[in-house]
Amino acid sequence: MTEKILVQHDGPIVTVLLNKPERHNALDRSMWEELGDTCEKLSKNSTFRCIILRGAGKRAFTAGADVTLFEAERGNPEQAKSYDNIMHRALAGVRDNAHPVIAAIEGLCLGGGFALAAMADMRLCGKGSRFGIPVSKLGLPMPKPEINAIMRLVGHARMLEILLEARIFDSAEALVMGFINRVVADHRVESEAIATAQRIAVGAPLVHRWHRHYIRQLLETDGSHSMTDSAARGSDYQFFDTEDYREGLRAFQHKRPSVFRGR
Repeated sequence: MTEKILVQHDGPIVTVLLNKPERHNALDRSMWEELGDTCEKLSKNSTFRCIILRGAGKRAFTAGADVTLFEAERGNPEQAKSYDNIMHRALAGVRDNAHPVIAAIEGLCLGGGFALAAMADMRLCGKGSRFGIPVSKLGLPMPKPEINAIMRLVGHARMLEILLEARIFDSAEALVMGFINRVVADHRVESEAIATAQRIAVGAPLVHRWHRHYIRQLLETDGSHSMTDSAARGSDYQFFDTEDYREGLRAFQHKRPSVFRGR
């Protein structure tokens, strides 16, 4: 890894740090590419249980893509397409990771950073955090995949409001619109993210994976799965044949904590 993307391990919990604080952690093409590579590697490591994604310093999670480099990196349609392919791989690496991902947001969360946070399973922020997608002021539309990810959280009316007004709003509004799961004091963002990751890490990783998959299926079908549909799908019952399920039962019977191994 370069110094722009830092990976820190603490047992089963991994922190991925966007490390360009002098530019509010704005992501350039190489950072997007490295973030995609990092997510791919972490997803393949079965010893991890949760990932925390955050920005270096206290001023920004990330201000999004680095606009100062747009002329060099996205100066024409061909460059823009190549750039977006790299960016979308990184966003998918967060969204589709084998491990739950928490976005720990301090300070600014703008543009592509807003979309990056939307890809996480949970989003925590400080009271002083600020959000927005001011791309219309650049004459630049947000790509449809990013719009879709955010719109699933906030709804189409709020999505249009965010894009059309292009204003910066606070953490209280982000919480009300459903983008943020939890707001804490600014100095508690990191500790709350770690505590949340620890609560996730003690759960069965296969069950976390199934739950995330189920929710995505329900979103894609507008929740139209019926009880008879579930009963007909044998794949929905594979967890009854896992070591973790048997371990959970034994631990319950013996009144001890479960030790899950992800198999």
